[in-house]
Amino acid sequence: MQPRWIFPPVSLLILGVAVFASPQSAIRRGAGLSGGQEAVIIRCRALETHASDERGVTIVVFHQEAKEDQKHLSDLLKQFSEATVEWQRGGDKWENATVIRLKTCFGRGLLMIPSTMVAPKDGESFLLRFPAPIAATSK
Repeated sequence: MQPRWIFPPVSLLILGVAVFASPQSAIRRGAGLSGGQEAVIIRCRALETHASDERGVTIVVFHQEAKEDQKHLSDLLKQFSEATVEWQRGGDKWENATVIRLKTCFGRGLLMIPSTMVAPKDGESFLLRFPAPIAATSK
């Protein structure tokens, strides 16, 4: 006698929802940055955004959107702290910004954007494009 599946469509539906809902790494490699060199793109989420019109800068405290990207973002922040990177919100064009590693917060970064640009709001996702890493960091 063969086993009988009472509700196979329900089982497949539950499996499909679990696969669809699981976060996926947002790291991509490809062409990028103004010089045309290789780049690494990672999806991030803004935690806090603060602007100073007097200083002409908006700062965004951010981290990776997908949990499995935490170590990779941390390595990129160590290697490229205080470097120029590019960021993109939705389908907008890529814009330059300065990224800074927050040493007291593992996997957190600070993005400095000219106040003339519309910065990501608290909780909003955006893409961050780093130059391709030169070598793996071990700090």
